[in-house]
Amino acid sequence: MTTTYSNSTRGLVSGLLFLLLVPLSLLPFISQSEAKELCGTTYEPTASTLKTIRLESLGIEVDIPTNHEIIINEHDNSIEILDPNDFKFVQCVRQGGVGGRGICPQVIQFENRHDLVALREEAISYIQQARQNGSKIARLIEYNNHDTLSGYIVVGGETSVFFMGSFDNKSQALRVSIACDSYVLPEEIFLLLSRIRLITD
Repeated sequence: MTTTYSNSTRGLVSGLLFLLLVPLSLLPFISQSEAKELCGTTYEPTASTLKTIRLESLGIEVDIPTNHEIIINEHDNSIEILDPNDFKFVQCVRQGGVGGRGICPQVIQFENRHDLVALREEAISYIQQARQNGSKIARLIEYNNHDTLSGYIVVGGETSVFFMGSFDNKSQALRVSIACDSYVLPEEIFLLLSRIRLITD
């Protein structure tokens, strides 16, 4: 199953999904002033089957569980992947429901640079800052996926992990991040990176 998002459809999709989203900082305010129902009371496990999302504007495709959804952010051309529980929670709060918890998006975006040496230096600076802030698990992991995608995974603490790197034949740098209000395992970003690839046809 492949879903294609081209330049012509991206605006429509992002426009519709924007109506479902609000900044996390506004969630408590909305919850108190327009409460209609309690959000986040149901749980749906992640599907074991995958669907392919083809993002032509970025030149990549990514496999995600069939019950996950994507959000396209026009302001920075990033992609957010939400599990069904976070997606329903955001919808509920946007419609005036009660809720104040955070969500756990997986974010994919490209940046206009390709210098792995500079990326490594930036990654190291993140690690140093995390250690200064008291993190005891901050560390840098070198990543290489069959010589096509390489870079560095930064484990800054218990609730966030991100990747900085690039595809060999793409001029832009790839940044992938997972940040939650709960524990994040480094294995989660390894799995996500293994599912991202360049469009070749």
